[in-house]
Amino acid sequence: MAESIGKIKCPFSGCSEVAELKTDKRKKKYITCPVHGRVPFNTNKAQAEIQRLIDAGEASEDIGGVVVGLEPAVNPAPEKVDIPEKVDIPEKVDIPENEKEKGGILFIVIGVLIGVGSWLLKKTTR
Repeated sequence: MAESIGKIKCPFSGCSEVAELKTDKRKKKYITCPVHGRVPFNTNKAQAEIQRLIDAGEASEDIGGVVVGLEPAVNPAPEKVDIPEKVDIPEKVDIPENEKEKGGILFIVIGVLIGVGSWLLKKTTR
């Protein structure tokens, strides 16, 4: 018959439940989480890890219905962040006509130079 020896935090990452620590008829320790169910620790290394948690005081004892030595995790309330209702985004940015022409001509010149350069490189490596 399983014997309850105390309570411990659930070993699953992100679970804040308090699980029950029990031993089976062969004196192997296991954990019963209300969310994840029975979590067996079958290897000797896992049994040693549970014993280390008990020795370190991370497990609690159930004495007369009062849990001693373990407090359940409390999730802090999220902070309120002020989110603006509407952000002003300009619909159109005015670019002067002479700036538009400079950019277009610049890209054409760069394209021609890259084309001529790659043609020359291909010609000289043959």
